[in-house]
Amino acid sequence: MSLPWAEAIPLHLAPGELRLGDATTAFAAPADLPAALERLAAARSLRGRRLELLLDDAYVHYLLLDWPAGVNTDEERGAYVRFRFQQLCGAACPAQVHAWENARPDRKVLASACDAALLAQVADWARLQRARLAGARGAWLDAYNRHARGMTGQTGAFGLWRGGRCTLGVWQAGDWQALRSFAADGAAAVADELARIAAALGLAKGLCHLSGLPGGGNWPDGWRRVDVEAAP
Repeated sequence: MSLPWAEAIPLHLAPGELRLGDATTAFAAPADLPAALERLAAARSLRGRRLELLLDDAYVHYLLLDWPAGVNTDEERGAYVRFRFQQLCGAACPAQVHAWENARPDRKVLASACDAALLAQVADWARLQRARLAGARGAWLDAYNRHARGMTGQTGAFGLWRGGRCTLGVWQAGDWQALRSFAADGAAAVADELARIAAALGLAKGLCHLSGLPGGGNWPDGWRRVDVEAAP
């Protein structure tokens, strides 16, 4: 049995908003983040606690990739992941922290990246509170992991919509096929993106599981929308 004080406290970071447990504070610009963190720290003692940073997908990059032949060790895979994210983000890409899943060599691998300076800033603040940053993950991946067992279907998709952005992953036979993170002002934009992905991959039907998305949208023929509980 887990002791209550051993459980990590979720620290949610979204553009303009920071939430620690039940306490929320706003900030106008990235430069105001330190002051927002201090306001949350003043509201409760964090001494000896573990924190889990949950990042809005505006702060996260995702990639699906295949391991090239000869890329086998953790060091080789780390170098390849860094290379692919540099391709995605461009030459001006800031230093990043990367993570990737352990998948069979014949399957696509889900990888993610976030700003290393942002993580260091939060980790340093946690240490000053005599707390510890135990981990960080993106909102879409966190929501997918919570809902995965309840999602069925040979072919399907999971999308998380928050604040005008949707991250949408599509799978078939247990393997990821596509992953997109894009601006979406509502259900119509998400339905259109799913239609493009399904047409490109030749996926005639499936279940599209969605969290947080308002109603509406003209969903592709053969695809059915399934709403799941919104992420906290």
